[in-house]
Parts: sequence; C-alpha cells; structure tokens
Amino acid sequence: MAIAAAIVVVLVLLALFPSIVTQYDPLTMSPRNRLLPPSVEHIFGTDEIGRDVFSRIAHGTRYSLGMSFVVVLAAGILGTIVGSVAGLAGMARVARCADITLLRPLLDFRKEALEAVCARADQPFFRDPSNEDETFARVRLRRLSPMLAAQGLGRDALLRLGSRAARADAALAHCAAQMLTRALQRNETSCIELDAAMLCEAPLEILQRVLASAILRVAPAAVLRLERLERASARVAAALAAHGSVRMTLADVSIEANGGRIRLRPAPPRRSSLT
Repeated sequence: MAIAAAIVVVLVLLALFPSIVTQYDPLTMSPRNRLLPPSVEHIFGTDEIGRDVFSRIAHGTRYSLGMSFVVVLAAGILGTIVGSVAGLAGMARVARCADITLLRPLLDFRKEALEAVCARADQPFFRDPSNEDETFARVRLRRLSPMLAAQGLGRDALLRLGSRAARADAALAHCAAQMLTRALQRNETSCIELDAAMLCEAPLEILQRVLASAILRVAPAAVLRLERLERASARVAAALAAHGSVRMTLADVSIEANGGRIRLRPAPPRRSSLT
C-alpha cells in the first residue's frame, strides 16, 4: 500500500511539475538528434524527429492523469444516478420476500409533507441518521439535487424514470418466467434440467433471470451476487452459442451445460483438510 501510494504521489508531482525532471521542451524538434539511444543527456533517447522521449512522457502524464480523473468522476456520478434510479424501480408499493408481503402505502408522498402532517398532529416522527451519512450514495445524490434539477433530472423526472424502470423490470420478469416454464424439462428439489435449445436464442438478460430462478429452486436460501451471476450467465450463453459445454459452481449450485441441456444440482460439499 505504501509503495502504491508513493508511485501515485510521484506521478502526480510529475504531472504538475514536469519541468523539474526534464529540461527539454516536448514539442521542440531536432532532426540532428533523431533516434538517439538512451543516454545521460536523453534518458529515454529521442524519437524520429529528435524530440526527447522522456520529456514527452513527463509532460504527457498531466493529460493522462487529467483524463483518468475526468473518466472516474463521470463514471461515479453516472453510476450513482443509474443506481439510484434502479433503486427507485426496486422500491415497489407492494413487494414479496419469501412468505412476507411488504407494503409501502406512503411511497407517493414527499417526506416534507409527511413530517408536516405529524407536526400538526403533535405526533413525533423518527429521523434516520443514515440519511445524513455521506458514505451512502443516496445522501451524496441529494447534494446534487439542484444541479440535476437544472439539467432536467428533478424529483418528478427521476420518479418517471423509476416507474419506467419498474415496468421494464416487470416485463423482463414475466418473459423470464414464461421462458423458464417452456424450457423446464425436469423440476425436482435435487435437480433441474432446462432445454438448452430453447434458451440458446434468448437474450442474455432473460437467460440470466432464468438461471437465477432455477438456482433459487435448487437452493432457496442461496445469496446471488449480481456480478457473479452475470459472469456465469455469459459463460453459459457462450457455451450454448458454440454448441460446447461448460461447468461451474454458483451459490453452492452446480451448473452444467452439455448435450443440449442445462442441469442445475446442489454442489457437492467442499473438501476440507483435517488438522
């Protein structure tokens, strides 16, 4: 960690003050000194038109780091917005989790309006401390609300996006459920088999949802991590497209695509060494 930090500090200093480490102008051409090998005078030599290579690298670091910073910043802002919109889609008025039905009857009301109702009724209400904690993305996004509203992404626009995302998610879930029903060849607690030919032409998102549903049938308590599920689905899709085979384990479920079918079974216990 210390070495990595030292490298970053050196690169930043090099980007900010390149003239400290090199005396040559990166744009100055010197045909007489073209293609010189590395030496004390030119550490990395010169290029085909006589420019000092080390000087060009030192001065170019500023632009490389600047562009990297802009990319990371833009990705962070866009990722926060997209994640928040996805969260709006996932916050349904009625949701089911196993045998529990979760109701949110006040989802359409503004927080300020609900607080005003409580104040008029002299009814104390609870303030969640995490709503002020900037380690959470939702809190950081609220700080950007004025800027987003100025760009047309105010509360109502975000709610519309969330509603559209919820409709799209419901449509995908419906299509995936129908695809699972058609592709299901064997449905047992210990084994599920799916028709590979039926799933071969399915969009990757549908295939991913079918696999997730099948995994939860084999292992109802499985915890599916989206990134791992995406990688597993991509591997299965590639194997189906190439008419090949693949075998993997995800969430303690063995997934095998081979011979025109996809088989899911509980994975065997992991080996452990006795001491």
